[in-house]
Amino acid sequence: MLHRTFRTFLAPILLALAPAASAIEPWSGMYLAIDPADGSLDRLSISANKDNTFTIRGSVTRHTDCFKHTGVMGGAWFEAVGKVEDGRLVRQQLKLFCAEKEKPISMPDASYVYNDLSDTLSFAIPGGERVLIFHRMD
Repeated sequence: MLHRTFRTFLAPILLALAPAASAIEPWSGMYLAIDPADGSLDRLSISANKDNTFTIRGSVTRHTDCFKHTGVMGGAWFEAVGKVEDGRLVRQQLKLFCAEKEKPISMPDASYVYNDLSDTLSFAIPGGERVLIFHRMD
């Protein structure tokens, strides 16, 4: 009797609450942005780690810093570590890999801000040139 009560009434309630529990940490996910300056497609993947850091990976169809270092406006990908500080996800230790360059380029720290109303991340390009809005894709 008790097993049937749990299966009939409590299990659906617990299953309904499960997605809400995962919403406690809003950063993890797949994101997409279009850079208004050059039209590049920017992809972003953020994964939570057990040590309260995040693994941040991304790719860009055109990257200005690659152009500065190689003279070619080509694609790039990057890896970084993220830490939450003062409500922002701070991107640290970023290594930028340009398609035309063998060694990675170190980039300055920067941060993402989560907007819970639109489920987006905003990212101010270092140097204050512009802001990218990353839309959640998962």
